[in-house]
Amino acid sequence: MQRLNWIAYVAFLATLFVPVAASTNFTQCLINFANSNATEGGTDYNGNPVADPKQAVALTYKACIEWCGSGRKPFRWSAFSQEFSAWLLPWLALVSQLPFGAGSHLDNLISGELL
Repeated sequence: MQRLNWIAYVAFLATLFVPVAASTNFTQCLINFANSNATEGGTDYNGNPVADPKQAVALTYKACIEWCGSGRKPFRWSAFSQEFSAWLLPWLALVSQLPFGAGSHLDNLISGELL
């Protein structure tokens, strides 16, 4: 068991240094599109085409590839870790308060599914 914990720890540390890809900043792409004089590619909330790029709230797939690119962007650990910990730590605090000391396994399962 001790060896298994050590292997899991080493595997976790190895994943910290593996290069991964992050998503594109779609908000900035839409801002760039709105500031342009493009006539095609912008859509409203229902997916209907709009003639004025300043009225666009979304882009078609073709316009998205054109304005945002199709390649991957480098992963920024600092931005990810701040956002992830802002989600993970409160979630762990809530889970730790759940009544997992119930009388049966089914009650424990129901408590876990309340998340």
